[in-house]
Amino acid sequence: MTEKDPVVIIGGGFAGISMAHSILNHVQPTPKVILVSASRQFWYKVCCPRMLARPDLISVEHCSPDIEPAFADYPAENFTFVYAYARSVSIEEKTVELELIESGETTQLKYAALVVATGGRSQEVIWSPEGPIDEAKERMGTLHEKLKTAKTVVIAGGGSLGIETAGEIGYDNGKNIDIRLYSGGQQLLGNLRKELGRDAEHYLTKMGVEVIHNIKTTGTTLDEETGKTIVSLDNGETVTADIYLSTTGLKANTDFCPSSCLNEKGFLETDEYLRVKNAPGLYSIGSSASYSHGVIPDILDAVTPLTKVLNHDLSPDTVPEPKPFHRTDKETILIPVGRSKGVGLLYGVKLPSFLVWAIKGRTYFAGSVSYYLNGEKYR
Repeated sequence: MTEKDPVVIIGGGFAGISMAHSILNHVQPTPKVILVSASRQFWYKVCCPRMLARPDLISVEHCSPDIEPAFADYPAENFTFVYAYARSVSIEEKTVELELIESGETTQLKYAALVVATGGRSQEVIWSPEGPIDEAKERMGTLHEKLKTAKTVVIAGGGSLGIETAGEIGYDNGKNIDIRLYSGGQQLLGNLRKELGRDAEHYLTKMGVEVIHNIKTTGTTLDEETGKTIVSLDNGETVTADIYLSTTGLKANTDFCPSSCLNEKGFLETDEYLRVKNAPGLYSIGSSASYSHGVIPDILDAVTPLTKVLNHDLSPDTVPEPKPFHRTDKETILIPVGRSKGVGLLYGVKLPSFLVWAIKGRTYFAGSVSYYLNGEKYR
């Protein structure tokens, strides 16, 4: 391992930041780590539903701290932050081409290992900003203003994010605003056990949210005169909303990766060691990887296993082959529904509503921003 052959990590979210800290603390000898991010700020998206509905409780500023200070105590020869977009990867040359955001210039990095931790992008920028978070902050500010006078809110998606968003808006406004949640399926949380979806719908309905099944949103048109959004539905009808929020359609941020490394859905095809298949030196973790279901536990559970794989792969003669990583089939998911209820599972065991509220619903883990940003778990 030489200074010219660093470990390059693409992505400044949960996965990329966690991997950088873990490698710097647990790979020996300590390699040079270059963290490439298209944002200088860490967007703590866990809090987005409450940040959207109640910025007085959780502010945008609190959830978007600068990334670089979190690595200030590592020696300069071991860590570099690069503010850039990844544009292409050469598997054969083991290089990644970057576009520096401030200058627009392109540069090329040679790597010993490349970890793609770019996550996914959604139709709504506040959930998953692709680049500098200015657009997400601006959009969040616009939504804050619109919520003050909104009469109709339409939310697309019956997964955890759609439920949390409807619950946060509905908790204070369910009796005053027409809030409609289109699940797009037969029930909420269609990929989990039925009672979770039923319980979530019951809590939403009680606070005044209308949950509509078996109808999907198919597109939107902005009415320039009124500023309202005309939402098209797959039954041929339309609905007009002051605010439209899509929580569906997560796509992997892997456009810069060779197509030979991607599966049919655009995710990097990883094996049981989180190595990208047929691409020596390339790894992936989080929502950009095929193993992930797009939830944060899929990141947190994989950081240490991937670090051990990298420790072996960078020093194969001295470090034994690690154990393979397998995503647990015992789901852990916590979904607050408003500020007093919730549904969830802990390693497959259904949790009572008050426990979901106590664990996540009270604060949305807002107090853990620095914990994740500073990599305290891995130090």
